[in-house]
Parts: sequence; structure tokens; C-alpha cells
Amino acid sequence: MSELGKLFKFKKKVDIVDDVGRTLTTVYMRLVGDSDYNFARNESLAISRQLRVKLRDKDTPEYIATFSDLDVLTREEKTISIVTSEITDYRDEAMIKFGIEKLPELNVDEPTLEQQEEHQQAVKNYKEERQKQLFDFMQKRSEERKEELSKLTDQELYDKYINSTINNRCMEAFVLAFREYCVYKSVFTDEKCTKLAFDNFSDFQNCATKLKTQLLSAYTGLEIGGEDLKNL
Repeated sequence: MSELGKLFKFKKKVDIVDDVGRTLTTVYMRLVGDSDYNFARNESLAISRQLRVKLRDKDTPEYIATFSDLDVLTREEKTISIVTSEITDYRDEAMIKFGIEKLPELNVDEPTLEQQEEHQQAVKNYKEERQKQLFDFMQKRSEERKEELSKLTDQELYDKYINSTINNRCMEAFVLAFREYCVYKSVFTDEKCTKLAFDNFSDFQNCATKLKTQLLSAYTGLEIGGEDLKNL
């Protein structure tokens, strides 16, 4: 296998433990490939779509559970909910505005202790300033959005809140389903990663919470770091 090919078949052994840390069994995890990735995405989109349909039907349990307090919410509460759901959008805007992080470099082959100290301080100052820039931008966008929403009629704000909440719930459902599908397709019982540990996705969904939590956590950490690259 080529060195580049190894990058896309990165895997690791995962010990499943009980409450006191004793190993119950061992499985193997591998990053999902394009086929499984697309499968997970398509299935997750279907789940999100199904939830969206239910949340738009006032007679469904999903709608009732989500909007049971709708009629008692104040304008301020609806506004805060909408703005909060858009925070990640404001952060994305900030990242585009200020660009990628560019830490100060220490361009000295054999830096003195003082130069290392100064570089460390420069990095700290840069990070603090960048965080302040991002925070201030997001705060400004939040206030601007609140001002925009304040100009809406009660009905317009009501509709905006409904749509915002539905979008938020569907995104949460999509992300969770996508993550779980990826994990389901990444767990094998053999080191060569040829036999899936679960017969189907339903089995994975219904497995013990502690087991699922360990597998989800292990997959999150299944990424290629600097040391892994050095060892290829």
C-alpha cells in the first residue's frame, strides 16, 4: 500500500471497558471512506427531512413537545432563541473576516531562553487578541440581528421563531444521525476491518449507552496527528 493510501485507511484498536476499567472486549475502528461517508450523509438527510415534516404538523407529538410553550413565550425570549441558534453563523462570518489563525513564528535555529519566552508571550497575546476580535464581531452581529428582529410584527417574529426552531432541531438530528452512522460503519471485530461489529444500524442504535458512548468518543479521536504522520 502506498504511503498516501495509508492516510485514508487510518485505524486503531479500541478496548471496551466496564465501570471499573476492565476490558470487556476489543474492536477495531477505521475512518469511513467516501462510500460510507455518502451513505451516512444520505441516511442522515432522510432522518432530518422526516423530522422536519413532523415538526410542521401541529398534530404530531414532535410538534407538541417542541412548541408546547410557544404561546407563553415573550418577544424577547423568541428573539434570544433565534439569535442563539444563529451564533455559529456569526462565528463563521468572523472566521472569514479575520482569516485563518497565523501564530507568530520563532525563526531562529537555536533560540535563546529569552527569545523563547518572548515568542511564548507573543503567541499568547496573538491568541487573546484574536479571541477578542472574534467575540466582538459575534457580539456586534448579535446586536444587529436583535435590532432587525425588533422591527418585525408579532406574527412575523412568531413565524421566524417557528422556522428557526425547526431548522435547529433538524440540524441537531442530522448531526447526531450522521455521527452515529459513521461510527456504525467504522467498527469491526477483526484487525483487518472486514467484519462489521454490528449487523445493522438498528443494532448500533439500541446498544448499551455506555458502549455507544465509548465508540462515539473513540471515533472522534480517530484522526491523523503529527506523530501518526511521522510513523507512516
